[in-house]
Amino acid sequence: MPKSKATAIIDNKTQACPRNHREEWLRYTYGLTLAEYDALLAKQNGVCFICETKDPEQTLAVDHHPPTAVVRGLLCRGCNLGLGNFKDDPRLIRRATAYIEAHLTRSAMRLHTL
Repeated sequence: MPKSKATAIIDNKTQACPRNHREEWLRYTYGLTLAEYDALLAKQNGVCFICETKDPEQTLAVDHHPPTAVVRGLLCRGCNLGLGNFKDDPRLIRRATAYIEAHLTRSAMRLHTL
């Protein structure tokens, strides 16, 4: 089996994470086996659930609902941090979406008047 390119944050530095350590960490932190992680990854076609991309140098993060620890899916670092920054609050995410869309509309209108 090929070596995993997974990484872990150890002492605030990204370091190679041996496959067996990764499996232990997934089980301890999320109650997932490596096979379950791989099945979830395959179900998502190997990409982030939100932005549908994947940085080849990073593994996708296990996203979970913080109060219940229920696994929701796999996300890239940016999307995972984004949800965390919005405190997993759909109301805040909708407000942010409306804000961006309103500014996109104004920007498009300005382009048409030039």
